[in-house]
Amino acid sequence: METKKKITAKSVITTILFVLFIILLGTIAVTGRLLFESLKWLRDAWGDVSFTTAVFQMQTPMIGVDSNIVNEYVEAAVVPTILLCGIPLVINLVIALLIRHFHFFIPVSGRKKERKLTYRFFMAYGALLVILASWIDVPAVAEDTGMDDYIANSLKGGSSFYQDYYVYPEKVSLTFPEKKRNLVMIYMESMETTYASTDVGGGKPENYIPNLTQLAFDNAFFSDSAELGGCTQTFGSSWTIAAMLASTSGVPYVIPVEDNSMINYTSFLPGLTALGDILEENGYSNYFCCGSDARFGGRRLYLTDHGDYHFCDFLFALDNGYVPEDYSYGWGMEDKKVFMMAKAELSRAAASDEPFNFTILTADTHFPDGITCEDCDYSMEENQYGMCISCSDRHVAAFVHWMQKQDWYENTTVVLIGDHLSMNETFWDDLPAGYERHMYDCFLNLPAGLNERHMKSRQFSNEDYFPTILAAMGVQIEGERLGLGTNLFSEEETVLEEVGPDRYNDELATNMTYITAHFD
Repeated sequence: METKKKITAKSVITTILFVLFIILLGTIAVTGRLLFESLKWLRDAWGDVSFTTAVFQMQTPMIGVDSNIVNEYVEAAVVPTILLCGIPLVINLVIALLIRHFHFFIPVSGRKKERKLTYRFFMAYGALLVILASWIDVPAVAEDTGMDDYIANSLKGGSSFYQDYYVYPEKVSLTFPEKKRNLVMIYMESMETTYASTDVGGGKPENYIPNLTQLAFDNAFFSDSAELGGCTQTFGSSWTIAAMLASTSGVPYVIPVEDNSMINYTSFLPGLTALGDILEENGYSNYFCCGSDARFGGRRLYLTDHGDYHFCDFLFALDNGYVPEDYSYGWGMEDKKVFMMAKAELSRAAASDEPFNFTILTADTHFPDGITCEDCDYSMEENQYGMCISCSDRHVAAFVHWMQKQDWYENTTVVLIGDHLSMNETFWDDLPAGYERHMYDCFLNLPAGLNERHMKSRQFSNEDYFPTILAAMGVQIEGERLGLGTNLFSEEETVLEEVGPDRYNDELATNMTYITAHFD
């Protein structure tokens, strides 16, 4: 008869350490598999979107996000992780316990010692095999999505790039015209000149944006070529709030994870001077209108801290009867209803004696397939994304034409901007070889003297919109530069033109800590 073995402190500690070791191995295995599946989903669903974008989205609240994206991620990344990693770990544990308690695979003689060693060896060896299987493909997909570059850039020491090129707006003399002009700015989700036909400089056999094309040629726009080109997407501005930050403050969204003030949700780079700050200081009322919850992505926080904007978002629409109480459509409500609400709120803003800045954000052209509405041309139903692009083209143009009929339009500058390149990866098979995609821009109803400089071939980024928007309102800018941006109506070179795209992107990525060190 076997005597019961006395439990000693040593055996308890050994057991605890072994259990912790196995938990650690399991965690490493699950992390590797989830990382691989997440990066694979990021690449397959979002295409060339930077890893920086993914990091940003992971650290911002999910308030207002389309639940379909969350569901897609769970199906594409979480479920395979459970099936391909979690289940093997559980099977490994079950077999180990069978060895430990029921003597599986162990000879009768000497089974006490062999049983303990065998089950521990099996658990550790099995977990290590799962780790190997989970991590083996991570390096390749990490390189493909830019994760390795993100990590490398995070570890690099900074340079003097910002000291050499950043211009503090508060140190620059800004002279507004005697009669201050209003501003209406429309950020158009994923709006590229690529959607135009090749005969005008676009990349498609047919023109999906004929109205926006005509607006550009009839007014003022900037291009990288002599045709309909546009803005170059650069590091740290490839998603909506990042593009908004860059175009209204002259800096990219390159905030390191550990220093991101968004984590606390109490302030957004309070030391930064942005377009909203400048306009508020000069007597403007700022407004932001969108069809989703303005809190998503930190938009409300940024615009509240920098311009004390009034918000006309989905929650506002629910509270003020623009949509029924139980209404929900994609992100919140479709652009058709956003423009309907914008007309009413813009008319109310224009009735005030104060100059106004009214910013609108569209969403119907969001990846992966866009959001349809009753105004879409359903003869294009088999090409849903193209159908949504064409529908957005008509909505924006109709809204512009409505504004042009209003009494207040005469003293109002209108700016149309594509926020970033589309993340849809199934729409580009017919692009000409070597074609480079760019974001759309158009400036309407400019002060006298600016129109003759439209369609000038030059390289520019979202940062350059910051001073250019003010110049489009008739503001005289000392030195023609603000932030990292250059007034495109001037003869000054942009930073992108001066240093070239490769160095520009590398410098933004390398100097990621400058923003929080100087503006947080």
